[in-house]
Amino acid sequence: MLKKVLSITNNVLEEPDRAEYGDFQTNSDLANKVTLHLASKNISPEVVIEPTCGKGNFIIASLRNFKEIKNVFGVEIYKPYVWETKFNIVDFFLSNPNSNKPEISIVHCNVFDFDFKTIAKEHSTNNILVIGNPPWVTNSKLGSLNSTNLPKKTNFKNHSGLDAMTGKGNFDIAEFITLTMIETFQNMKGNLLLLVKNSVIKNIVFDQNKKSLQDFRN
Repeated sequence: MLKKVLSITNNVLEEPDRAEYGDFQTNSDLANKVTLHLASKNISPEVVIEPTCGKGNFIIASLRNFKEIKNVFGVEIYKPYVWETKFNIVDFFLSNPNSNKPEISIVHCNVFDFDFKTIAKEHSTNNILVIGNPPWVTNSKLGSLNSTNLPKKTNFKNHSGLDAMTGKGNFDIAEFITLTMIETFQNMKGNLLLLVKNSVIKNIVFDQNKKSLQDFRN
């Protein structure tokens, strides 16, 4: 009953909010198929990180399909989703009492302010999985909405003056998040699976070579 009430009251964002948060939730069926595919490739993470966890479908799918998880970290800026994720996790364990029960932390925070480096330091010897569906929205779109859901104003792609002020200064938030995850966890054992646009993948591959980042499966 509680889960039904949460679903009715918090399942849909108004359009202005959806645009601001780049909110396109991954359904539980797709999340389950993705994690099953990873498990079929003998991927068995000890630490699962979802930088923008939304309603927690990837976290639930990970709990269902990975048996060696010790820690789960989820970050989400939209507070109703934080609570919905927590209740979904409780519901999962009530329905699956014999499942492995890792330490789980679901944090209400802007992904750009969260300290992922602490996780990398504290779990440097663990096998990690960074998974999720980052916001499908650009920084210029968020700027036009006067959104606070933006990274700090830095020229993170190191464009020269004119390029930084024109079109090349625009980028997908998913690209920023993905590069941040690669840079933060590149020295660890693990895998990265984020649902992003083809254009974002192309930019990431280019920047990975440009910045001489170590290989991190994606």
